[in-house]
Amino acid sequence: MGWRTALAHFHAMITLSKRNRPMTLYLLNTTVVPCGSDGIWDIKTLPLASAKSLLARTSPATTYTSAVGHESTAAIMAELLGVQVPVNRIQVAPVLGDKLLCFKLRQRAPEGVILSVEEIEALGYEWVLMTYHGSIGAALDAKLSRQDNFMNAIYNRVY
Repeated sequence: MGWRTALAHFHAMITLSKRNRPMTLYLLNTTVVPCGSDGIWDIKTLPLASAKSLLARTSPATTYTSAVGHESTAAIMAELLGVQVPVNRIQVAPVLGDKLLCFKLRQRAPEGVILSVEEIEALGYEWVLMTYHGSIGAALDAKLSRQDNFMNAIYNRVY
């Protein structure tokens, strides 16, 4: 693990205590990072059972919000996950600690075709969990990149 990753983890530990709302789990049908969400992301492929388990663990302190903009996709995701997935064309703006549960086809769907669950199974899909760890800021990053000795000292203290 490099010093930048160590710094990001250190920054996340400090910033988590400043978070003023519960973690949100967003449901998406893309793995494209939302606009304005530059920073450090943890990206992990999950089996369907783990995706379902993640949703089952939501509570009032951990909500989930659909950001799925197409009715057919929302219906298929709902059928696969066993939860309601309303159509909700919103711009996602994650904050530190938020998670994105993404439905991703392994192949591009044919133009204009609404796929059934069986057709999606034939194309192949996967569930991807993206966790936002925040941004250390461009100015801080630029300053610290010139101070490698300082960064190595922080790395050694954190880990």
